[in-house]
Amino acid sequence: MTELTDEKFSDEDKPPVITNPMAVGQVGLDDGYAYTKVALPDGRLVAVPSRARMGPAGVTWIRDEEQKIFEYETGGSVYSVGAVDGEPTQFDEYPGSALNRVIVQHALQQAGMSGRSVHVVTGLPVSAYYRNDGQQRRQAIQAKRDGLKVAVEPVVARKASQRSAQQGLLKVSIAFHEVIPEALAAWYDYVIVMTDDDGVTLDADRVNAPIAIVD
Repeated sequence: MTELTDEKFSDEDKPPVITNPMAVGQVGLDDGYAYTKVALPDGRLVAVPSRARMGPAGVTWIRDEEQKIFEYETGGSVYSVGAVDGEPTQFDEYPGSALNRVIVQHALQQAGMSGRSVHVVTGLPVSAYYRNDGQQRRQAIQAKRDGLKVAVEPVVARKASQRSAQQGLLKVSIAFHEVIPEALAAWYDYVIVMTDDDGVTLDADRVNAPIAIVD
């Protein structure tokens, strides 16, 4: 039997140090069917399993550091995220679903963004972003854009509410959400390069090179 875990993959063990918690965070997000990945401005990458189900966990954790299942509420329903037998994520409506946004909220929490307001960029596969005639699937794009803006609240037991508030279990608010084709995000990563002074610039040769998309 395979043990379910809420294993988090990160470039570092500790969350980033936030020097100004009031500043809006900039986040790149890959909310995939298997894993949800978060790219932070300081270069850190965090990935968590895209695993959640509707309903409370029914588990009380004595030690916070051992907690593997987390509860979130959105749209009047409670979801358990983490080491659970998760519901399937491979369905067409997943990108704009409640299941998607509680998993995204959990990933942002694990990335150390608790209590922050963030601007997020996500992607859709080319076939989900464009129709065969090249027109955008505006309804699907808007559904995903709006889906992550719906509030998601970490569920905190009453007896532990004061302790949890002190530990920073506050919702991450998505103030801005842009959706782009996943292939375009890959192209951005290819043509934008670091400079010697830790800045970024466009590589002219890469920008002008012919690019093919296979979806």
